[in-house]
Amino acid sequence: WCLSTVIFDFLLGFALGLVCCDIFSNGACREREISAYQGGIFFVVTFLLFLAHYPMLFVAERIVLALLIAIISLVCAGICFAFWIKISPISAIIIGAYVLWLAYLSFVNGYIILNI
Repeated sequence: WCLSTVIFDFLLGFALGLVCCDIFSNGACREREISAYQGGIFFVVTFLLFLAHYPMLFVAERIVLALLIAIISLVCAGICFAFWIKISPISAIIIGAYVLWLAYLSFVNGYIILNI
């Protein structure tokens, strides 16, 4: 679990770097720049929620709150994907893989709640 967190943190940073590089170096049009910033807002929200998920689930043992955090993070990552697919296909692929990982986390949390 922790190893996948470290890997996805690195990949998410790489995706953010690709979007920033594309926007700042190419002098992107206004629409792409707005999409980058809007996706960036959802990126920050999903990243912070992802960091809060592990302690809520395993340390504080607040399973329902951890499920809520995972679902909100999943929705924000999906919105970020929708904004960033217009800018960088590689970043969109990374965020798409991250969305799948968050869907798995949500499924595991829901499974834990239903089996208690």
